[in-house]
Amino acid sequence: MQYKEASTVQEEPEGTVREESHVRSDGGAAPESSTQVVRSLTPARRTIEGIYLVFAIVDVFILVRMVLKLLAANPHAGFSSFIYAVSDALLIPFRGILPTTTVTGQSVFELSALIAIIIYALVAFGLTRLVAIAFSRSVVFSHRERTREGLAPRSE
Repeated sequence: MQYKEASTVQEEPEGTVREESHVRSDGGAAPESSTQVVRSLTPARRTIEGIYLVFAIVDVFILVRMVLKLLAANPHAGFSSFIYAVSDALLIPFRGILPTTTVTGQSVFELSALIAIIIYALVAFGLTRLVAIAFSRSVVFSHRERTREGLAPRSE
């Protein structure tokens, strides 16, 4: 009878997670084992994901503002007043860059909001590249298998 033991091991400095499995048999033979990388996780990756999340939320607030203005939503309604208040603070650096265009009646298209979305996306990309460069390190992934006779021959 064979028993398979599997465990997940995380190496803290590298942030690498690997899965080790050992197959043991009752016949008293030497255990077979294999190691493979399940996933690789680094602090830089978490930071990059956080930067993208924050700037995606910023862009969504500005995009929702653009849609509400285009649809001439009531600015005194709770949701739209909340969106306008948050996005006003985000649009301060972009005020007056391009003119605001009235489409029909109360419907407004803000070109400066469109520029803000593009600039915020570029800033997010630039910050993530900076983090990737600052925290980059070379990581070697390996796959090792052992059989009863020793290391398995390499098949190419």
